[in-house]
Amino acid sequence: VNTRIFDSLSTLNGAGVYLARMGSENWIDFTNCVFWDYFGSGAGVLGGGIYLGPTAGVGSGGNAKLVNCSFADNHCNADATTGFPVDGQALGLSPDSQALVHNSILFWNNTNGVAGGPKPIAGPATVNYSDVEYNWPGTNNIFSDPLFVNLQSGDLSLQLTPTASQCLDRGDYSQLPTDNLDVDGDGITTGEIIP
Repeated sequence: VNTRIFDSLSTLNGAGVYLARMGSENWIDFTNCVFWDYFGSGAGVLGGGIYLGPTAGVGSGGNAKLVNCSFADNHCNADATTGFPVDGQALGLSPDSQALVHNSILFWNNTNGVAGGPKPIAGPATVNYSDVEYNWPGTNNIFSDPLFVNLQSGDLSLQLTPTASQCLDRGDYSQLPTDNLDVDGDGITTGEIIP
């Protein structure tokens, strides 16, 4: 919760986070997190920001719920055989993995500058109320520049002026987890985590 995961290089899938062997009943929640400036440098790797899948093809995949998260400037190398960037520059999933994404900016400037693609997500992700570069099916998703305050320095706050971000006030806050540990410091442990 309220975590910045940034500035890393990996020669394998998941330069930021790699979740595997979880079993279908286990999930990890990411709330109010920023995944910025990751690079998967191996040929054809997936998930510059997060990869959910088995380890070296062995075991079950991983499952994650992402609410109010931003992914930006995450990249993977081109496929070794085609030379083109692969899908999943920000989030990659194996077929036995699951990702539920809500109220998130998924995933801006994650595509090695190739117009029209590749998609920043690869795999069976369910995405709603989110801003996804080059579109993604789901409820109330948009494809719009989120107008970060300063992408180059990792300030992924949304711009208010001179032009307000279209991402402001578009979320479904019923998806926020209960704040059992009072991580937002408001003294309330029965309500939602306030972004």
